[in-house]
Amino acid sequence: EPSGFSRWWFSRHRSQKTHEDPIERLMDTIAGDVGFFDPLFAPALRNELANSRFLTFEGIHRVRDRLCPTASFQAAFIACSTRSPLPTVVVEAEMAYKKSEEREVRSKQMHMLGTSAPKPKLRAVESIQNPAARTAGFIIHRNMTIPAASIIAKHFDQAGQTEVVVELGSGDEDLSIWRHSDGKAIGFGSIHIESRWIGGKLIAIVQRFPSQTIRIPRKRLVASNSR
Repeated sequence: EPSGFSRWWFSRHRSQKTHEDPIERLMDTIAGDVGFFDPLFAPALRNELANSRFLTFEGIHRVRDRLCPTASFQAAFIACSTRSPLPTVVVEAEMAYKKSEEREVRSKQMHMLGTSAPKPKLRAVESIQNPAARTAGFIIHRNMTIPAASIIAKHFDQAGQTEVVVELGSGDEDLSIWRHSDGKAIGFGSIHIESRWIGGKLIAIVQRFPSQTIRIPRKRLVASNSR
């Protein structure tokens, strides 16, 4: 059965590729899960991670070109991010509202009362953990506000400030700048971020540094900034 990441990617991007055959799109999704023969794929991925330390977009291209040049980047992206031993969260960044704000914007009552509409913020509109991240408890909640100091936010902002789109963003930051709606940090320690514009959307690979404890025990885990 395809992983959650595969199902997400397929459902999010199928509308952007209406010119492609639906079977071709489905095969991309399946290929990301089972199409890369693990006895060959796993050593190639380990070798790439040993050389670059983290999973990068260029590294995904290298793994694909080494093993299966005819495979789509989408299939290679799914395979590499899903099977990486590093706790990894793939994030799609977009301006969006909290759920309550979205209901408010759609409400006719707000327009009747003449109240000002809330402003959207940069949020992780999609956030998918790989198995290593689930095991480590490393999570960025869906629809969480992306901090202004984050590499992701800076990369996103660059697109609106320059005529030339900066395709790739990369760097390290402290996870503690990511906050729940109650102001508490979602964790501590360094994370590495690779972000790239793909099909008009900013996709980020957020990875935990090896051998670091990230998770903060909480009595009740609440989806931050999303209500």
